[in-house]
Parts: sequence; C-alpha cells; structure tokens
Amino acid sequence: MLEGLSRRTDLPPKERLSERCLDYARERGVPLRLIETLDAYAYAGPIRIGPVWLSRLSEFDIENDTEENAPCLQHGFLIVGSGLNGDPIAVELASGMMSFIAHDVLWERDYDRFEECVVRTPLGFEEFWARAVDAADFPRDSYDAQRRWPAGGVDPEH
Repeated sequence: MLEGLSRRTDLPPKERLSERCLDYARERGVPLRLIETLDAYAYAGPIRIGPVWLSRLSEFDIENDTEENAPCLQHGFLIVGSGLNGDPIAVELASGMMSFIAHDVLWERDYDRFEECVVRTPLGFEEFWARAVDAADFPRDSYDAQRRWPAGGVDPEH
C-alpha cells in the first residue's frame, strides 16, 4: 500500500473487489498478481492522488465495459484511473506497466491503430501512484505524459 495513501484521513472506506469484478478479471485474463494489487487498492470511491485519480476499483468492470472504453481492454489495457482531463489511466496486462490513453482519440475512434491512443509510462502500478503522490510535475493527462516520456515509456530521469 502506498505510504502517502495510508496516512490520508479523507479516503473513502476500504472495500474488496466483488465476485462480479473477480469473475470479470479472470474471464479477461487479468494476471492474479494484478488482481491482488487491485484488491489492495480498492476503496468505496475514486481517490485523487496528486494530479490524477484512482478509480473505484470495485467497479472496474463497469468502467472498462462502457462503449467508449471497451477498446482499451480489447487491446490489453485495463482502466484503473483517469487524468484531470478525463484521459483513462490503464495498466497494460502484458507488461504490467501504466499508460495514459488519449480520451479524445479513443472516444471519437479517431485512430487507425489503437496504439495511437496510448502513451506508455516506464512505471508499474504501485510506482505510478507513488510518484503521483510525490512529484509536483507528475503528468496530468496523456499530453503531459507524452512530453514527459516521449520515447514511449522510457524514463529520461533514469
């Protein structure tokens, strides 16, 4: 659990992933380790972490199945949060790395290849949220992320 998150007093109540979410995750090939991580971070409401939002993870099945978001999971990206402008924040199931998804491109289906929507970060799930807590210049959306990680998920700071 994130150190900065555990000290906060404004969090919604802690909850567990429902059987509905667990079944949804298993049916779609979400790795067990990621399911366990999502369960550890499940609260009864979204949480602002720095400039981004962690979704109510006990309802990730609903968020991922909406018509506008469905292509994300179809291409291996599970939505777990959002940027300030509404850009979905997703974990890539194949790599475990976090990405911003450009919502304007995604929702308008303004792409030839789904990759045109994706801005990869070099961060796994827990590191992503830990950096969002601590970094004043953490990306707020896919545009900021593209400027921060223009090489597709290679961190220029390391």
